[in-house]
Amino acid sequence: MGKSFLIALFGLIVIVGSGFLWFLFNVSRKKRLLNKLLSMSKEKRFFWHQLQKEGFEIIAPDQIEKYNLTIDGKTKTFSLKADFIVRKKSSKYVAIYIPASDEKELLRLFFIYNYIFQTNGVIFYDETNRNYSIWQEE
Repeated sequence: MGKSFLIALFGLIVIVGSGFLWFLFNVSRKKRLLNKLLSMSKEKRFFWHQLQKEGFEIIAPDQIEKYNLTIDGKTKTFSLKADFIVRKKSSKYVAIYIPASDEKELLRLFFIYNYIFQTNGVIFYDETNRNYSIWQEE
């Protein structure tokens, strides 16, 4: 066996092996995501199902972002929780499960979540009417 044959064989092993590792990583990631989603409450699973039906891809469930502020010289840490981070085409959204609220409260939440999570918009799920609305910047 020549040197070139061994180099080609090694290259083939690296290419096939890396593809197999990539496949295993994606399968395990999807399995963890599905287990986490199935452990949620019935209403949140329904929200997840509605998002998937509309073509959204769930990137991360139960995402928590920490934000540090300095108030009067003291540093305080605040955390904000999103139920889902979703993606549709090239746009990224924060999906929040909230009780029925007025438009002023939703606007306040929109600016907060949109700024902290750096997304293209926010999806609010109304648990009483079982529907959602998508808020995004123009």
